[in-house]
Amino acid sequence: MKTIKFHDLFLLSQSQESAAHIEFDATATIITGTTSAGKSCILKSLFLVFGAEIRKRGILFSENPYILLKFSVDDTYFYILRKQSGYSVFDQNGHVLITTTEVTKGLAPFLNELFDIRAKLINNNDNSLIPFLPGHIFSPFYIDQDSGWEKAWESFSRIDFVKDCKKNLINFYTGIKSLETYGLEVERLEAQQNVSKLNSELVATNKILAAFNETHMPATFNPDPTIFASEIDSLTKECDLLLKQEQIKKEELSDISDQLSRIDLELQATSQLLGNLEVTAENALKSDEHFDCPLCGSIKDNFFEIALRKLQDRKNYEEFLSELAERHGDVLSKRTKVLAQLKDLKAATNFISTILATKKESVTLDDFINEAGRRRYFVQLKTNIAELQKNILDQEKIIKKNTLLLRKLAHNSADMKKKILNRYHELMLGFTSELEAAKITDKQLANPYSDMSSASGNENSRCVLAYFYAIITLSHEIAQPISVPIVIDTPLQQDPDARRGQKIMQFLSNHKPVGRQIIIATSKDFGVDFGGKVIQMDENGRYNLLRKEEYPRVEPFFREFIKQHTDNMLKNKAQIL
Repeated sequence: MKTIKFHDLFLLSQSQESAAHIEFDATATIITGTTSAGKSCILKSLFLVFGAEIRKRGILFSENPYILLKFSVDDTYFYILRKQSGYSVFDQNGHVLITTTEVTKGLAPFLNELFDIRAKLINNNDNSLIPFLPGHIFSPFYIDQDSGWEKAWESFSRIDFVKDCKKNLINFYTGIKSLETYGLEVERLEAQQNVSKLNSELVATNKILAAFNETHMPATFNPDPTIFASEIDSLTKECDLLLKQEQIKKEELSDISDQLSRIDLELQATSQLLGNLEVTAENALKSDEHFDCPLCGSIKDNFFEIALRKLQDRKNYEEFLSELAERHGDVLSKRTKVLAQLKDLKAATNFISTILATKKESVTLDDFINEAGRRRYFVQLKTNIAELQKNILDQEKIIKKNTLLLRKLAHNSADMKKKILNRYHELMLGFTSELEAAKITDKQLANPYSDMSSASGNENSRCVLAYFYAIITLSHEIAQPISVPIVIDTPLQQDPDARRGQKIMQFLSNHKPVGRQIIIATSKDFGVDFGGKVIQMDENGRYNLLRKEEYPRVEPFFREFIKQHTDNMLKNKAQIL
C-alpha cells in the first residue's frame, strides 16, 4: 500500500501579482478562520491540482491561478502543477515526468502507476476499461463544504460516468472485493475485449482471402526457383545498372537543356546589342555581378561580361557570334547522342525482359513477378489468419484461467464480504452513537451502498461523517489499497453548540487511522489536539487568500516549474499539429 501525503501548496496569480504558500504538517493540519477567509479554497486546490473536478470551485479559481503542490509517495517527493487544463508532474529534483492536457488518457494512468492502483473501471459510454480518475482516487477521503455534506460520494463531479460507480468504489476501498479479484477481473475483461477485436479482424481477413481467391485464378505455370535463379540474379544486376545509367543520362539531358537555353539567350541578346553596342558594354562594365538585360529588362547574371568588353572592338563581334554558333552546335550534337543512348537503354531493358520467355511455357518477366506477388500475398493472408487464431486461443485461455480462479475466490469473497459488512455495521453503530446521529435508519447502519441523505440539517451531516469514517476505517483495516490524506471541509455544519462541536472535533481526532495525514478546515477547533499544527487564517483576509506581499517570495520558486510546463505544453501542441 502506497502512502500519499501533502506537504506544501503554492498558489500564484501572475495577472494579480499575488500568491500564497501553505505548509502542511505530516500528521495533522487544522486550518481555522472566519467564513470566506480562504480555507475551502486551500482544500479544493489540493484536489484540483490533480485534475479532480470539484462540484463548486469557489471564487478564487475564476482567476485561474497556477496551483503547485509538493506531495510524497512513501518517502519520495514529487511536485504537480496545474494551469487551467494543463498539468505537469515533476520529480523531487524538478525534472518533468509528464505534461498533459488529458486527465483520462494522460494524467490518470500516470497517477495510477505512481500510486500502484491496478484496478480499473468500465466506461458506461463504450464499455472500455479506464483507470481510476483523480476523483475516484480521492472520493472516499474528502468531504467538500459545498456538496459533500448533503450526500456521501458527492464532493467530486464527472466521476459517475463509469459503470456502478459508487458500488465499485465501495467494493474497492472497503475490501468487499479483494485487490486480487479486481486484478483477475480486469485481466479477464481485457482478454474478452481483445477476443472481440481479434474476431472482427479474423472475419475481415477471411473475407479478403475469399475475394482474392475468386478474382485470382491459379497460374498456368509453376516457376521453379532453381531454374530461374541464375536468370533472376542476372536480371536484377542488369536492371540496377540500367537504372543507374538512365538516371545519369537524365541528369545529362537536364544540363544540356540549361546550356542550350543559356546560349540561345546570349545569341539573342548579342544580336540586339549590335545596334547599341557602346551603351550596353558600358552598362555591363559598371556591374560586377549582374546587369539589366536590354531584351527583357530583368536582372541577369553578367555571364558574358568579358565578351562585352571584347565587343567594344567591332572587329571581335563576328568572332564572338561564330563562337556562340559553334557552341550551340556542339551542345545539340551532344543532346542527340544522349537521346540515342537512352534509346539503346530502353532496347536493352526490352531484351532483358525476354530472358525468362525462353523457358518452358513461355513465362514472361511480368508473369513471374505477378505470380510471385500473388503467392506472397496469399501466404501473408494465411499467416495473418493463423496468427489471429493463435492470439484468440491465447486470450481465451486467459479468460478460462481467470474464470476458474475467480470461482475459487468466490467462496472466500463471500465470507470476507460478510465479515466486512458486520464490521461496517459495528462501526456505524459506534460512530453514530458517539456523534449522536440517532435518526439514521437500520438499512443505513447495515448497508454501505445505501443513500446517506435521508436525515436533515445537522443530523444529516453527522450521519455522513459517521459513514465517511466507517469507509476510511475499513479501507485502513482491511482493503489497504492506498493511504490518502483525509481532508474535511467544515465538519461543524450549521454551527452546532460548543458541546456537540467539541464532540465532533474529538471524534475526528480519536478515530483517525494511525499514520494517516488529516487536514481540516473549520471555524473553530475547540482546543482539540490533533498532534500537528494549527493555521489561523488572517481575519482581514476575507476573499483574499492570495497576497501581493507573498508574490516576491513565491514567484521565483514557481519560475522554473512554469517555464518547463509551458515549454512542454508548446512541444505537445506542435507534435499534434
